Amino acid sequence: MTRDTIEEEVAWFAREIEHNEVPSDGLVLVYDDIAYGQSLGTTAKFPRDSFAFKWADEIRNTKLLEIEWSPSRTGLINPVAVFEPVELEGTTVSRASVHNISIMEELELGVGDEIQVYKANMIIPQIAENLTRSGVKEFQKFVRSVEVRRKSLWKMRQRRCIVPIRSVRQSM
Repeated sequence: MTRDTIEEEVAWFAREIEHNEVPSDGLVLVYDDIAYGQSLGTTAKFPRDSFAFKWADEIRNTKLLEIEWSPSRTGLINPVAVFEPVELEGTTVSRASVHNISIMEELELGVGDEIQVYKANMIIPQIAENLTRSGVKEFQKFVRSVEVRRKSLWKMRQRRCIVPIRSVRQSM
């Protein structure tokens, strides 16, 4: 590979990696003249004799079927997008965390919307974009009902947590 052919070679590798059995999220090029490469030194973190290229994420269009609400390990209730299954990075994906209501509002998610999904770091399914943006009106009703019920949800959660603690204390 030379300075004149580098762009062509990187483009070839980007096309060919799709047919490789082992997934790749990028390419690193290093000078083959070790003495010259070492003479370039390093930054605070990285050697200066290397160039890294990251591939663009694989993005697929799909249809949002529903939003489920799932409790997190910290007890928060978070939205989860359920969509028509798509093939991404070699796996079939049909769900993605929306993380919180503000992201859902920012994306203006609504059932039936056409969305674009990808895998962050080739692992975590995410919604990249909402192409139709029908809005979150039906979800806002849910949010209001959760706000009204929040205290009763908290009491239920406390009851579930306290019972085992009392049982442990009584058995001591």
